[in-house]
Amino acid sequence: MEDTFNEWMNREHETKHLRVIDGRVRRCASQEGYAIWCSLRLGFADNRTEELVNRLLKWQWPDGGWNCDKLPEADTSSFMETLIPLRALALYAKVSGKRRPEWLPNRLPRFF
Repeated sequence: MEDTFNEWMNREHETKHLRVIDGRVRRCASQEGYAIWCSLRLGFADNRTEELVNRLLKWQWPDGGWNCDKLPEADTSSFMETLIPLRALALYAKVSGKRRPEWLPNRLPRFF
């Protein structure tokens, strides 16, 4: 399982599976969100958790969420692809001691 996770975290894997359409990253951010949340809740958080947080923030859409829709006309974040990462980021803020990180107030999705 560790090998699978390390492969998933590999930078080459990230770029190979990262889709950008019309300037927006199309990524099922719930996967990273679950990984962040589980690593924090189970006490396995390490530098990879921090890397996942950074990736989520880098991939965030202008409305504050995420979407993995491959259709170019998709222009709004997906509720389910946003809810899970937001829960993970909130837990990260709590556990890491960054109670009010600079990115949180300005990047909350408008539709929540």
